[in-house]
Amino acid sequence: MAVAIVTAGCATRVAGTFAGSSMHGMVYDGRNQPVALVTVQVDGGRPVASDVNGRFTVPGVRHGRRSIHARKPGYRPVNETVEFVQRTQVLYVRILAADDLIDAAISSLRAGRYTTAAELAIEATGIAPDHQLGWFVAALASIGAGDPRTAIELLEWFREPAADAVEQARLIAARAAAPEPRDPGTRR
Repeated sequence: MAVAIVTAGCATRVAGTFAGSSMHGMVYDGRNQPVALVTVQVDGGRPVASDVNGRFTVPGVRHGRRSIHARKPGYRPVNETVEFVQRTQVLYVRILAADDLIDAAISSLRAGRYTTAAELAIEATGIAPDHQLGWFVAALASIGAGDPRTAIELLEWFREPAADAVEQARLIAARAAAPEPRDPGTRR
């Protein structure tokens, strides 16, 4: 679940319904770090943005079941329903970046859950299409699931950049293997 509402321990508790109150919340990522500039909307109302500490305030939220939407480029969108029943509640929104999804895909891959790993990696590449590690993890998951043909198709995506990387690696290896030039003033 991506959204949680917590009731803060406050001396002024409000029982029953209320017409409207500010909803306070915080957006954080898969590594529990605050995320700035996330657009948060409640019931399709006016969007607000999280600050540098991940905090946001949505004014005039009515009591009851509320639809929460949180968006930021490079992150999985959040669409959840929550119960807003007390004015002292704090909304915690977890929004996952492509890297968070890749980390989860790698964990699934290590655990032998190849289908889950592939789904997470493909979702990450949907969020960040040039994320080469995402394509590579999806390919590894396909191989683990016994589908090398799909793995080859996935790896085709970054064929050229990979060729450039291989050429650079060869140059680096050649430099490392070459004898260092000697200083003419030193004896051997």
